[in-house]
Amino acid sequence: KIKFSQSPSFVETVTYEGRFEIISLKGSVFIGTNESEQKRVGGVKGSFVSLSNSHVFGGKIVDVLIAATSVQIILGSFYSEDREVVLSDPNEPHVEGPSNPLSVVHPST
Repeated sequence: KIKFSQSPSFVETVTYEGRFEIISLKGSVFIGTNESEQKRVGGVKGSFVSLSNSHVFGGKIVDVLIAATSVQIILGSFYSEDREVVLSDPNEPHVEGPSNPLSVVHPST
């Protein structure tokens, strides 16, 4: 089952039920850094193909995506340049550089 929006306003939604192959899932989420701007921007977009009639469709996923089998998802977390770095250990040295932390999530079996 997939519920998503194909319109720029995201007001009109479409729900497909059945068996589909996921062609792609991609997206990003940015959460404001100060307390007055704790709003989420972004989302997940997907492309799918129906296994019954080979119909290809996609859009921004707005409510639900239920997978029938295991799905492997790779997530990354990146800090913006203007963000204050808070260290868990005050004695830990702060390392400057272009590299950003990356988290990889493996599916559970």
